[in-house]
Amino acid sequence: MSILMLGKERESLIFNSESYKTSVRKYLESQGYFQTTDAFVEGSLEDMIFFNQDILPGKEFWIEAKAQNVSLTDKDFSIELVRYFLRWIKLPKERKFKLLIFLQSVKKPQRWKFFFEKRDIALIDEWLNKVLSNVTTDEAEEFNSIQKEDFLFFLSDIQIIVSDARTLDSAAREKTKTSALSPKRKAKSLLDESERRNRIIQEKCELISNLVKFEYPSTIFSYKTKFKNIEEIWNISSESTLPPYVLEGNIIYSFCNQEQFHILNDYFIGKPTEIVSNDLLLTNPQQFIKIINFHLDKIARCKDLRKYSDYIYFFSKKVENFDEFEDYRTHSYTGKNIQVIKAMYDKNEGSRINFLIHRAVLLKASLLWDIPYITILPVRHFTTDGRKAIEGENKSRLDRKFRKSAYNRSLDYLRFTQFWKYYLFDKEFKNEIFTKWFEKFKFKGFERFELIGVPESIAKDQRFLEDWINSGGHSSETQM
Repeated sequence: MSILMLGKERESLIFNSESYKTSVRKYLESQGYFQTTDAFVEGSLEDMIFFNQDILPGKEFWIEAKAQNVSLTDKDFSIELVRYFLRWIKLPKERKFKLLIFLQSVKKPQRWKFFFEKRDIALIDEWLNKVLSNVTTDEAEEFNSIQKEDFLFFLSDIQIIVSDARTLDSAAREKTKTSALSPKRKAKSLLDESERRNRIIQEKCELISNLVKFEYPSTIFSYKTKFKNIEEIWNISSESTLPPYVLEGNIIYSFCNQEQFHILNDYFIGKPTEIVSNDLLLTNPQQFIKIINFHLDKIARCKDLRKYSDYIYFFSKKVENFDEFEDYRTHSYTGKNIQVIKAMYDKNEGSRINFLIHRAVLLKASLLWDIPYITILPVRHFTTDGRKAIEGENKSRLDRKFRKSAYNRSLDYLRFTQFWKYYLFDKEFKNEIFTKWFEKFKFKGFERFELIGVPESIAKDQRFLEDWINSGGHSSETQM
């Protein structure tokens, strides 16, 4: 916790609340903060909410602004502070906000320092006894159910800025003149850098896309069955022994013939109906693409990959026993072994695995220009133990930490995409049965486009625009 006194402590000019908030806003923006919420509009407890990617990326800064001379025992202020704490304690660690309190002036500044900086227990107990008699019964009971250490930690994380509006305006003006962090300067730098990166050199080039061209079987088989749902099929046979299919109502659709579905022969009603694939593509393209995507998912599973949400990722049973875990590798199209599962260890306990990084891909078929393509988009997938996915803000934070601009450069990205094409479509199946299921599929190369105009080449260590602008326009290394 810190208490920052701007200007003379004895100055206590009276400004109305919104005027003072305007000065606070200008001051924070000059420091690189960006506002998202205002209580004047939203009617929330906090006066404003800001973000600052340079100080704490992803963290909310809650702002309380008081355009008056405030006493530590002021009833309204004390109640608000308790309510801030009750909001803060309920949030998970990664979402806890940082509270900044702006005060025009304070009465008995020494008591504030003993309360917030030194956290004098006797003073805090005296303050609590008084404020808890002013809050609601529910709030008092909720506060008393929480350990006092949590409240002390909350106080230690608060930053208090004592300044009148005139001093805040002056500080903002001076900072804006020189600071690369102010929104106006950031916007100008971002515009200049965007224009530089978008500059085109007028010459012929070939754009290699991540769209895979492919040929599909000419016939789709439609089987009328006795099944009412997919669980009934699983009760008869495990998913791994069945060819790829789509079940809709009591109808199974698949590119595989009846011989390949011999396990379910007793549950079919009559002979299968043969549908011309191109006819279905014309009359019901959504159904056609759906069948293709189910077959793509099956290809991934037959290659010992797993699917979570939209991500297909490398999975190994070795990770079930962390004591014997070894980084998982597989052959690439280059003939070399590449790492596809990497363990990240706890910094404090070197032998304990903190989480795993999996090489993953977003794989789907779609119709573009009336032609079916397969899109390959390499990504990362994070898990705690090989199975349980890391999601939400935790995943976003990890992805920001391990990405680097080299990952998104043309040749590197092409290499990652070619690896997935090789592993999914060119590498042979270990099981001959799987080969027969997909033998009528023919996977070709990536779609290429002839263009006029080449982007200006940039340095290999060039950062993403977001990272570049957040660093003040300076290049620095990022981890993968």
